[in-house]
Amino acid sequence: MEKEMPLVSIVSGYYNRVNFVDESVSSLINQTYQNIEILIFDDCSKDGTYEKLKAFEQIDSRLRVIRHENNKGFVRGMIDAVAIAKGEFIAVHGSGDISLQDRVSEQVAALINDPTLGAVGCHYENVKIDAANPVSHAKSKIVRRDFSGNAQQTLTKENIFTHGEVMFRKATYEQAGGYRELFKFAQDRDLWCRMSMISDFYIVPKQLYKRFSLPDGASVVVEKRVVQKVLAEFAVQNHELRLAGKPDLIKIYGNQALIFFKYTDRFIRNIYPVIIGGYMEHNNKPNPIVLGIVKQVTSRYFLNRFSIMLYLLYFVLPENVGKYIGRKRNW
Repeated sequence: MEKEMPLVSIVSGYYNRVNFVDESVSSLINQTYQNIEILIFDDCSKDGTYEKLKAFEQIDSRLRVIRHENNKGFVRGMIDAVAIAKGEFIAVHGSGDISLQDRVSEQVAALINDPTLGAVGCHYENVKIDAANPVSHAKSKIVRRDFSGNAQQTLTKENIFTHGEVMFRKATYEQAGGYRELFKFAQDRDLWCRMSMISDFYIVPKQLYKRFSLPDGASVVVEKRVVQKVLAEFAVQNHELRLAGKPDLIKIYGNQALIFFKYTDRFIRNIYPVIIGGYMEHNNKPNPIVLGIVKQVTSRYFLNRFSIMLYLLYFVLPENVGKYIGRKRNW
């Protein structure tokens, strides 16, 4: 019976996460669902992560570690790993996160039982680790959100999944066009938007995943959060174009499509708390004058001019700026 079950490819990418390898990878090889392959890419870690990962190949023959010769960045690594994955289903797994032992089994059952589903999530525990909250004293919260059906309109308002909790059909992923390299962050929001055009989504109403928010992660570092908000908004703007029967700007203009980014009221509402939060991190008592400046900075006039600057830096000077971005984008 086991051999008749679909092969699941678990894909995970690592960069300098040596202290989170053992428990995370062990959670994968200890899945109750046995018909799996585990593809882990190491993006030129310098802290011993690769060596720790490599040791697991001797423990479980289903696991394969791929080491990049050059730092590719997370999204390029995911694109390449999914491309060589042999499984009918792809389970994403965040570096250092933990998949509870029945995660794969439960999500496979959902996909088998409903052929209209393209992606499946689950309830998860979110653990925030920072300098003040090491692992032993980390703050955690169980996130229980239920969803089933068409997510096209929901995705214009919010992301219904965290990236690492999701299992999707490889065929649906390929039909949607896969991950796109423009999205150094928010690559999941962009992918779900496009997958929602051809499939339904579902969240298994059980806690099957444990997600760690680390001090250098995209959900914590202010600079990364700002870029994440910009790219998430751009993913939604392209999604709204598709829903209106209009062409996707990225398909037409490639990475240069970002010059057409619109500073909507929705974006202003989303970016403002991030900027204020970043300021609050370094100042216990915000100065009203500084807050006023922040409001001016988030005005449309400034942001429209900023979009031109962003375009010049990101695309017109790619050789020099690319090196800088390459250093900064290492997760």
